[in-house]
Amino acid sequence: MKYLKISLVSLLFFLPFFYGIKYTKGEFSLSNISNEIQLLFSKKQKLKFTYNKSVDPRILILEGVVCWESIEEFKRIIQEYPKITTICFNRYIGAIDFFSIIQLCYMVRKCRMNTVLLRGVKVDNVALLLFLSGKNRKVCWPSIIDQSFDGYVDIVGESNIEKVERFMCESGISNVFITRFLEEKAGEECRLSSKEIVQYGIGSIIN
Repeated sequence: MKYLKISLVSLLFFLPFFYGIKYTKGEFSLSNISNEIQLLFSKKQKLKFTYNKSVDPRILILEGVVCWESIEEFKRIIQEYPKITTICFNRYIGAIDFFSIIQLCYMVRKCRMNTVLLRGVKVDNVALLLFLSGKNRKVCWPSIIDQSFDGYVDIVGESNIEKVERFMCESGISNVFITRFLEEKAGEECRLSSKEIVQYGIGSIIN
């Protein structure tokens, strides 16, 4: 037990340096370290940005888990490549903290970017908000909008429920879906059909 405690303390101390965390502008915090540890043990990759201007200078592809580092990376990319107009989500999109996902959402909305779910992508828990931040939203069917809500309350927190509701209303989402989204119980599956995606105003379908 003694050695286990020492190992955990060592992990907390060295983790910031391992990930290159900066101690300026309020970027370093215990919550950020906690998120890094979650990612480390979940074996899921941080949000990966893929851009190839020779293929299509308008498209940015995202894949992985949104974390606090994603915000600065997104800022850097859109400043460096101002022709980007569309964000495509590939394979899997998830989130581990509410602050990061909602910050990124408002940045995408401010840039008036379009969002596209590529065929077969899985959108987990509150990461759906990132897709909803798009000006025009398209879903390449079949895609899995899997609102199983495992850890949903832990990510959002009771104090942020109203912010989620307001964001979804601003995105033109049906009140019926907002209620369903907010009241879903952890562990319950809520996979949306193509008909529901259109009906609830989530996006249009591309077959």
